Amino acid sequence: MNVQTGVSASSVLRGANHVVFVEGSDDDAFDPTVIRELLRSNGLKSVEVRAIGPCDNVFQAAKAMVWKHPTYYFLADRDGLDSAYVETGWANFPKPDTYNLLHWRKRELENYFIDPHYLEKSEWLVKSPEVLRERILQEATRRLFLEASNLVLLKIRSGVLIPPTTWFKQVEKFTCRNDALNELQNAPGLLSRGSEIAALLASQNREQLFDEILNDLTGGKAQLEYGAGTWLERLSGKEIFRSISGALFQVQDAGGAIIQGIEQNYEVAKGLLKLPLNNQPTDFQELVQLLISKIQGAP
Repeated sequence: MNVQTGVSASSVLRGANHVVFVEGSDDDAFDPTVIRELLRSNGLKSVEVRAIGPCDNVFQAAKAMVWKHPTYYFLADRDGLDSAYVETGWANFPKPDTYNLLHWRKRELENYFIDPHYLEKSEWLVKSPEVLRERILQEATRRLFLEASNLVLLKIRSGVLIPPTTWFKQVEKFTCRNDALNELQNAPGLLSRGSEIAALLASQNREQLFDEILNDLTGGKAQLEYGAGTWLERLSGKEIFRSISGALFQVQDAGGAIIQGIEQNYEVAKGLLKLPLNNQPTDFQELVQLLISKIQGAP
């Protein structure tokens, strides 16, 4: 990807209505707050950031709106999606054929905020980097088997929701109720999907999926270790970030009063997003560059 340099992103908006839609119950939720701060800190403050509900809403809205609104972009959590599918989105973004849709390479947006190398740069951290790393590891270990089980459910859900590959087209075979019912009962696509779903739900398949996912998370280690497995990317970053934020960070407002709870989490994230772009996670850097490139080329 070629990105022009020496050009102010805000100077090339050209009046186009560029909007990024993200997951969130409202425009003040975590995802829109974070993405808005990231864009604002990197010369893209004129790009609107709007919440659109859960991941399924993002996907359906992207499919529905991209053709009429080519300057609408959509971001969603990865959840249980395969790496190959996620990478295809990044390679083709923004492109109507892929709905101008990106899925984070990590499970949730919060996963970027449980990377100790990133978190330790926070001005609000009141514990040592060593304590930070240990608390993240402890919380991840506590949640490991729950999260592995939930990833199995996500894998099964995605498999079950795949529709049959063929539709009925020969109207002459559907002249009465009995004919139609016979076609439905004996449709090869439905019969094969029934077998596939039964196999997917079988207990032995659940056990195999669980062991595969657990091995991927741990990297085959008996215990979680930094640098081994995908646990930092695939466990629920949302839950881990919430659990460590209050214990390891202390945020003050302009008057010196302590900020707690969800507002504290927001301020920790927003503070990190004010760091130079080259100090941001690679995916954040790539997102900013992709949007700048798109905006510079907008008619």
